[in-house]
Amino acid sequence: MENLITLDTLHPKEAARVVSIDHEDPSLCRRLFAMGIVKGVEIEEIAESPLGDPVSVSLRGYVLSLRKEELKILKGVKL
Repeated sequence: MENLITLDTLHPKEAARVVSIDHEDPSLCRRLFAMGIVKGVEIEEIAESPLGDPVSVSLRGYVLSLRKEELKILKGVKL
Protein backbone atom coordinates (compact mmCIF):
# COMPACT_ATOMS: atom_id res chain seq x y z
CA MET A 1 0.00 0.00 0.00
CA GLU A 2 1.14 3.54 -0.68
CA ASN A 3 2.44 5.71 2.13
CA LEU A 4 -0.45 7.38 3.94
CA ILE A 5 -0.10 10.93 5.22
CA THR A 6 -2.34 13.16 7.27
CA LEU A 7 -3.60 16.08 5.22
CA ASP A 8 -2.36 18.65 7.74
CA THR A 9 1.15 17.97 6.35
CA LEU A 10 0.31 19.26 2.86
CA HIS A 11 1.89 22.50 1.64
CA PRO A 12 0.34 25.05 -0.74
CA LYS A 13 -0.15 23.65 -4.27
CA GLU A 14 0.15 20.03 -3.05
CA ALA A 15 -2.76 17.65 -3.48
CA ALA A 16 -3.85 14.35 -1.95
CA ARG A 17 -6.67 11.84 -2.30
CA VAL A 18 -8.59 11.05 0.91
CA VAL A 19 -8.32 7.38 1.87
CA SER A 20 -9.91 7.47 5.33
CA ILE A 21 -11.32 9.71 8.03
CA ASP A 22 -10.09 8.57 11.44
CA HIS A 23 -12.02 10.05 14.34
CA GLU A 24 -14.21 8.71 17.12
CA ASP A 25 -16.63 11.67 17.10
CA PRO A 26 -19.43 10.81 14.64
CA SER A 27 -20.72 14.41 14.59
CA LEU A 28 -17.35 15.69 13.29
CA CYS A 29 -17.27 12.96 10.63
CA ARG A 30 -20.83 13.82 9.56
CA ARG A 31 -19.88 17.51 9.31
CA LEU A 32 -16.89 16.68 7.09
CA PHE A 33 -19.10 14.41 4.94
CA ALA A 34 -21.63 17.24 4.59
CA MET A 35 -18.83 19.49 3.29
CA GLY A 36 -18.04 16.93 0.59
CA ILE A 37 -15.02 15.34 2.22
CA VAL A 38 -15.46 11.62 1.59
CA LYS A 39 -13.22 8.71 0.69
CA GLY A 40 -11.71 9.18 -2.77
CA VAL A 41 -12.08 12.97 -3.06
CA GLU A 42 -9.03 14.97 -4.17
CA ILE A 43 -8.04 17.89 -1.94
CA GLU A 44 -5.49 20.55 -2.90
CA GLU A 45 -4.11 23.01 -0.36
CA ILE A 46 -4.47 26.53 -1.72
CA ALA A 47 -3.04 28.68 1.07
CA GLU A 48 -2.40 28.88 4.79
CA SER A 49 -3.26 31.84 6.96
CA PRO A 50 -0.26 33.83 8.22
CA LEU A 51 -0.22 31.88 11.49
CA GLY A 52 -0.82 28.53 9.75
CA ASP A 53 -4.41 27.92 10.86
CA PRO A 54 -6.95 27.75 9.16
CA VAL A 55 -5.98 26.36 5.78
CA SER A 56 -7.78 26.99 2.48
CA VAL A 57 -8.30 23.86 0.41
CA SER A 58 -9.90 23.21 -2.94
CA LEU A 59 -12.15 20.22 -3.56
CA ARG A 60 -15.01 19.43 -5.93
CA GLY A 61 -14.69 22.85 -7.59
CA TYR A 62 -14.98 25.03 -4.48
CA VAL A 63 -12.70 26.46 -1.79
CA LEU A 64 -13.14 25.54 1.86
CA SER A 65 -11.35 26.69 5.01
CA LEU A 66 -10.49 23.95 7.49
CA ARG A 67 -8.65 23.90 10.79
CA LYS A 68 -5.41 21.94 11.08
CA GLU A 69 -7.14 19.72 13.65
CA GLU A 70 -9.76 18.77 11.06
CA LEU A 71 -7.09 18.06 8.44
CA LYS A 72 -5.16 15.94 10.94
CA ILE A 73 -7.90 13.27 11.02
CA LEU A 74 -7.93 12.94 7.21
CA LYS A 75 -5.56 10.32 5.88
CA GLY A 76 -4.60 10.20 2.23
CA VAL A 77 -1.99 9.67 -0.47
CA LYS A 78 -0.19 12.50 -2.24
CA LEU A 79 -0.91 13.01 -5.91
